[in-house]
Amino acid sequence: MKTALPPDEGISPDKTKYSTPDGDLPKTVTVRLTGAPYRADRAYEYLIPHEMRGSVARGDFVIVPFGAGNRRMLGVVTELRAEPETDPERLKTLLELRAPEYRLTEDELALCDFLCAHAFCTFGDALGAVVPSAALRGLERRGSPTNIKTDFLISLADFAASSEDDARLFRSDAQRAIASVLRASGGSMTASELCRLAGVSRERLTPLIRRGVLIAEPVELVRNPYASDGTENPPDDNILTPEQAEAARKLAELVASGEPRAALLFGVTGSGKTRVIKSVIDSVVASGRQAIVLVPEIALTPQTVRLFRAFYGNRVAVLHSQLSAGERFDAWRLIRAGEVDLCIGTRSAVFAPFPNLGLIVIDEEQEHTYKSEMSPRYHARDVARFRCGKSNALLLLSSATPSVESFSRAKRGIYTLVELTRRYGDAVLPRGIIVDMRDAARRGSGHFISDRLRDEIALRLERGEQSILFINRRGYNNYISCPKCGEAVMCPHCSVALTYHAPERRAAAARGRLLCHYCGFERLTPESCPSCSFSPLAHIGYGTQRAEEKLHQLFPQARIIRMDADTTRCKFAHQELLNRFREGEADILIGTQMVTKGHDFPNVTLVGVLDADSSLYMGDYRASERTFTLITQVVGRAGRADKPGIALVQTSCPDHPVIRLAVAQDYRGMFEDEEALRRARGFPPFCDLLTLTLQSESEELLGEAVKIAGAKLRELCDGEFSDITTMVFGPVEPMVYRLSGIYRLRFIIKCNMNSRARALVRAMLDVLPPNLARRVSVIPDVNPNEL
Repeated sequence: MKTALPPDEGISPDKTKYSTPDGDLPKTVTVRLTGAPYRADRAYEYLIPHEMRGSVARGDFVIVPFGAGNRRMLGVVTELRAEPETDPERLKTLLELRAPEYRLTEDELALCDFLCAHAFCTFGDALGAVVPSAALRGLERRGSPTNIKTDFLISLADFAASSEDDARLFRSDAQRAIASVLRASGGSMTASELCRLAGVSRERLTPLIRRGVLIAEPVELVRNPYASDGTENPPDDNILTPEQAEAARKLAELVASGEPRAALLFGVTGSGKTRVIKSVIDSVVASGRQAIVLVPEIALTPQTVRLFRAFYGNRVAVLHSQLSAGERFDAWRLIRAGEVDLCIGTRSAVFAPFPNLGLIVIDEEQEHTYKSEMSPRYHARDVARFRCGKSNALLLLSSATPSVESFSRAKRGIYTLVELTRRYGDAVLPRGIIVDMRDAARRGSGHFISDRLRDEIALRLERGEQSILFINRRGYNNYISCPKCGEAVMCPHCSVALTYHAPERRAAAARGRLLCHYCGFERLTPESCPSCSFSPLAHIGYGTQRAEEKLHQLFPQARIIRMDADTTRCKFAHQELLNRFREGEADILIGTQMVTKGHDFPNVTLVGVLDADSSLYMGDYRASERTFTLITQVVGRAGRADKPGIALVQTSCPDHPVIRLAVAQDYRGMFEDEEALRRARGFPPFCDLLTLTLQSESEELLGEAVKIAGAKLRELCDGEFSDITTMVFGPVEPMVYRLSGIYRLRFIIKCNMNSRARALVRAMLDVLPPNLARRVSVIPDVNPNEL
């Protein structure tokens, strides 16, 4: 749905003129370029042409000549100078001032500086996170951020408002249909909406406009696929329990303090954390401030939007990667203008440019999706902490399974700990049952649904209740290998085996395809081994596709929805599938991580974890924590007030302490074990982990660069930076050594990230000689998701 956008409330240039104390106008500016590589990423001084003096301000977008060929480049003004610091004869001159109404605010410039300093990125990469990247491309190419969506607002003239003269004014069935729709609407509507409802083409409006029967006014439109249609109703059970009310009161006090604060809302699954969050948002909005709510998956966006839209209508904006460039830009403009009170979105929504930010909520704060793996490599929690510090706002982290780092901060009093210990409506936690799969493993790969799980699913089908099954692998088989030579069919661009995906609609001649889940490469399934020509090949392991097929075989009458990256490619596919399941159109939902967290399905009384061991031995220090979180979150989807639930956890390690703690929903037990282990081994939260990854298309050049970088790193740590405690490991291969044709090796540094440690990183970014630096990249990352 599209709604009218109010006129831009940009900053008028005459209100932000910069002048020197003696009244003279600035003569030069410093400019940061949006497209400069890291080695050239610094401020450049330019002369202001006479006709622009008094119009240019800090934060303005400008076009400047750069380099020997005077290439036109987009930049941002970061400083104005009364007199040049460089010989004016050597300075180039600004070419154009672009879109002053979109001048960067001081908060946005500060965010860019923060990202450059802490994520070790270029100014252009930082700006691309703060401002929609499509808008930056539009500013450079066309002079405006993006195409503004416009239409005409159509209304009836006063003399045509009644139906007395219809025979004379509306001379055809199409014209009478137009009049009928407008009268039924009680006012005006866009031409597009009017033509759709009346079933006519736009040409039918023209004669009525010419005769003055219809009034057409140009209007800008907001492209908002989540716009409220006015039919949402707040939930009936919106009253907080005493425990929830006390939690909301404590958090509201932190908001009202007027100081930057941070809190952790820690509650068991189903305890009503969202209700508490909504109450805190109410207090923020009532004080005239705005709030951001981050969710870890796009799949969680629709239900969150639906809840808050029932209370705030179209004063809710949404930001995530599946929106079109125009939709993202319109949401960004509304937020920047203060026309909405709340922004809901995934990681990138942490940059929503509210003018008076009062609260940032990070729901399911432990999720790895809050850490960006592309430049700028930031964690949303760190950006949120910075923004709340600048805005005197509250950072509210929420989870039933908070990260070890966050719970440690709460335990030490750095965060205020607010707890919810009881499920809403006096519901009991689901009963967890461990199913030993060691015997099934000996019987072969086809026995991945245990007899116990099969019987429980059958019981739910008989009762008319629903089940959720979780397997954290998509596809049909994990890989295909040769029984003779043992070789797996590998990706030609990555050092990983290809995953087999069966055709969605089976046919006799269909061979399926092999897909790389890293670079996207795909090929038809070979009929014989590419290495030794042996046939047939062995299909190893199982994923969501094969599990779905097995369920259809066991329960032919069951209605099954599969939810993974393959079935949710289309826009709003997440919302459609979840709505179908919520409305009872399916009996079983099977999927990957996107089915494990945050969803509330009252009729789900059974949860099954098909393979609890898949993340347990990943070779990463977070493996135990992630396994616990996954199991706990998915187990928490079972059962609510009047329908107790059970959770079956299939494992080949039934005595593993993490499995037992997760089934028992014992977070504190897991935390104490994990904290002790990390303290002994020196892992976060007791230090920071920094990786320096060197990567190149040439394995030979990579080896040469690693020798130089390793020697320099140890020299710096023992010499110039000997005042900070560091432990250097490597070079080591990442989990995937070759990725998308790029070879990678990395150094791992244990340290405490402070200004000196950041200076060490910056020194390492310039360590390679120019001939190598052109072919080998050095990528720093602080506390990455994987080592």
